Amino acid sequence: MSRNASPVRLFVKEELRTEAKIRLSRPHSIYLTKVMRRDIGDVIYIFNGKDGEWEGTIIDRQDTIVTISLKSLFKAQPVAPDLQLLFAPVKRANVELMLQKTTELGITSFIPILTANTDVVRLKSDRLISIAREASEQSRRLTVPEVGELVEFSDYFANWSRERVLFVLDQRSGSSSFVDRSLLKQKGSYNGISFFVGPEGGLTLSELYMLRDLPFSEIVSLGSRILRTETAAIAAISIWQAICGEWYQNK
Repeated sequence: MSRNASPVRLFVKEELRTEAKIRLSRPHSIYLTKVMRRDIGDVIYIFNGKDGEWEGTIIDRQDTIVTISLKSLFKAQPVAPDLQLLFAPVKRANVELMLQKTTELGITSFIPILTANTDVVRLKSDRLISIAREASEQSRRLTVPEVGELVEFSDYFANWSRERVLFVLDQRSGSSSFVDRSLLKQKGSYNGISFFVGPEGGLTLSELYMLRDLPFSEIVSLGSRILRTETAAIAAISIWQAICGEWYQNK
């Protein structure tokens, strides 16, 4: 391997500790050896979402299975902010793009919501989980977002936590500016932030009324343009990170 090659990061489920031997899955092993051209002696970085990021070395590769020996803790596990994306499913390519990019931006969980105007009701959960994992590996984050199952609108919000802030993205006239509301909520006490992006046909008035009446809920706008679901989600998370989140705190 070239000394200038990009470091490889892989997510595993095993416990990570000094001198632990990690047998990679067959897909990970093939990716490591066939795609990234790594071999015995090469350094690999491993994380599992709870034990930090570890530096390890390839010590064996047999029958398409690679074994990594962990050397030392490379980066301690940070406390990740609780940022949740609720979305009405749209076309597969759009959903996959949204999950990939918002994972890179810091979303920690995804919940697909079945609304009155939702056209797509089938999602490939395994595929979405794989996209979230790969985006986490690529973006150097140390957690992989959870991807929930599709849930009915009324069922989900009937049990809404009274301690979460909910931003409902809606382009209709009368909605408050998302930027202003982000600033207002910046110093508020909360146990998490949720963003809800509705279907392409928009939320019904009854759905909006139900959301409006939830505690710590704000109906907000991203401007006068009509944005696709994935565009609205990416824009909202970016604004939040810039005003209240990691980008603001690390400036």
